Amino acid sequence: MNRKVKKDKLIKYLNGQALPSEVEEVNTFIEDPSGLKELEEMMIKDWQDCEIGDEGGIVKILEGIHEKVIPISKSVGKPVAKTAKLNFFSKVAASLALIAGVVFLLLNQGFREEKVISKLPPKVYQKKTGFGEKLRITLPDKSIVVLNSLSNLSFTSDFGKMDRFISLQGEAFFEVTPNPSLPFKVATGEVITTALGTEFNASSREGKVIIALTEGKVSVTKPIANDVQEVLLSPGEMVMGLLFVEDNLVVETFDEQTLTAWKEGKIHFKSKPLENIFADLQTWYGVSLEYSGKVDKKRKVTGEFDNESLVNILEGLTFSMGIHYELEGTKVIIKQ
Repeated sequence: MNRKVKKDKLIKYLNGQALPSEVEEVNTFIEDPSGLKELEEMMIKDWQDCEIGDEGGIVKILEGIHEKVIPISKSVGKPVAKTAKLNFFSKVAASLALIAGVVFLLLNQGFREEKVISKLPPKVYQKKTGFGEKLRITLPDKSIVVLNSLSNLSFTSDFGKMDRFISLQGEAFFEVTPNPSLPFKVATGEVITTALGTEFNASSREGKVIIALTEGKVSVTKPIANDVQEVLLSPGEMVMGLLFVEDNLVVETFDEQTLTAWKEGKIHFKSKPLENIFADLQTWYGVSLEYSGKVDKKRKVTGEFDNESLVNILEGLTFSMGIHYELEGTKVIIKQ
């Protein structure tokens, strides 16, 4: 009379892990014809959900199972097993059912050999702006970036999943969505700004970097010689430094309206030297500038223009400064 044997006992038996009592139970089970038939049907059923590795691996598995189920006599080199077991495994060994069953049982015991598929490198996304152009970007983590003219922002397809790392050339204003497990990092050359949830302006132009914090807190780091300088900013503070010179970062206060007016389409300057104002106009409007005659470029100017054209700004500046300008295509000539 055939008795049912649980699958876990068969697995332990085939892997040589069964207890003596379990070995005897399985032996009794497979000596009975109905037990052999049930085992074969179980193997065939399990085959449908089985994934097989390479053929060489299967052969090794079968050899190992045969050694356990049909032990070889060291003295004469002949199998010493019960006839029922010998007939059954000789009959099924070359069949698909046994291969399927053996592989299924062993795979479920942790012997699975999986092919490793190499991960493709993450895709790099870039956002660029031209002369006089501004761009508002919503990142995958819902953070907002306003990119100023002549700027380049890049991040990978892993952004928001594995990290939140951005590389910036030019100028941008960031409104960061909080995520304590993934700090938001902006690289401006060697200077790294790290924030959890905050708003700040970052600028990297002509080898000079400025990080100005308007809300929250940020950490700004820069390698100095064999060390790293770290500066913690509070709202209203900005840090300035040269990217490729081993000088320390310098912390100062700033006027938010003046420094971040650009993201609203405004140009706001307060006691700013004329030459610096014209330098900004070159960047924002894509023009080149020349001076003719004696022009006081160090004279400081205060003013604001709200979404004005280049011509209107030049008209306002030159009139108030008592100087003249000529516009030849993309060239502006400032005259005494």
